[in-house]
Amino acid sequence: MQFPTITKFHLDKVLEHSIKVYSEKFAQFLGISVLINLPMYLISIGLFDIGDAGTYMSLEWIGAITLLNLIFAGVLTSAIIKMSYAAINNEQVSLGSSLAVSIKYFIPLFVAIICVTILTMLGTVALIVPGLILMTMYYFTIPAVVMENVSPFAAMSRSSQLTDGYRWHIFGLIIIVGLINGFITQVLAGVFMKSNPAIYFNLLFIFLVIYTPFISIVQTVAYYHMRVIKENIDIDDLFQSFDK
Repeated sequence: MQFPTITKFHLDKVLEHSIKVYSEKFAQFLGISVLINLPMYLISIGLFDIGDAGTYMSLEWIGAITLLNLIFAGVLTSAIIKMSYAAINNEQVSLGSSLAVSIKYFIPLFVAIICVTILTMLGTVALIVPGLILMTMYYFTIPAVVMENVSPFAAMSRSSQLTDGYRWHIFGLIIIVGLINGFITQVLAGVFMKSNPAIYFNLLFIFLVIYTPFISIVQTVAYYHMRVIKENIDIDDLFQSFDK
């Protein structure tokens, strides 16, 4: 896959390239997403009675699902980053090598996700706006952990550096991706949540399995675009990070 010359950070180009990456390796992305998300789905069924719609609003449900999401997000995101750059660089990548990256970076990614999530939540609770600023500032934290092999806190600092001067662009990207996610989940909830929670739960799982990889791909492609623009880095140099 060859990308055109990148000279400016354009949201449409980032989304276009993300869709291209996803569509060309859709089966692989979907396969690893199913593999990693399925345990969370099965655990959720075991922990809660999905026939009770009120369960979804309980603190136990929210807490358990949030923790599970954070754990599996770290595993899935690092694997997606590996597969995304392999697709960009016209490399073949196996499921095993992608999962190996997940294992290698699991702890630093989990710590990074926890830190960014807590800071964003605190900022949002305070005045909402600080939370949005922090979310935008630390958008590249996860790719930085994997691609640059740095600690969680160094990755947060690195993300702040990379997003500097482009935070409105990044914020727009977050909004677009988030609106798609929010719209579909709300439609599913409005149609099925009260009438048939079990169907809602299953449809939500299917949607998340399909859409979650795209979120990570967008983040990865945006990180690549930003480094090309600000540092004139070559994809081959970036891809070598996985062999460190």
